[in-house]
Amino acid sequence: MNKRHSTFALVTLSCAVAPVAAALGHSGSCSDETSLFDAPEALLTADSPFTGQMYPSPVLRDIDGDGKAELVVGDLPGRMRFATRKGNGLQWSKLNPMKSGDEPLRLNNW
Repeated sequence: MNKRHSTFALVTLSCAVAPVAAALGHSGSCSDETSLFDAPEALLTADSPFTGQMYPSPVLRDIDGDGKAELVVGDLPGRMRFATRKGNGLQWSKLNPMKSGDEPLRLNNW
């Protein structure tokens, strides 16, 4: 996924969330010139744009019990990987495979 696709995904998310914001009493829609959200930014893993995922399904969860959320990503081939946050921004470590014992964790999607 290149930066353009990342931006598209974030913009799409803001359009999906806008009806919820309107229901909570916020005005505006995706077609308005005003936005409820900051400008989209690309996620960075290992200082490069988050790429190479087929139908990624990212989620933020604390998987190591340190009180900080990690970026957990599953993809179409069944790979499960994670990255840890670098600082307070949108920069993350490289994606590391989640493991079951010594083997990379894979979930059968077929």
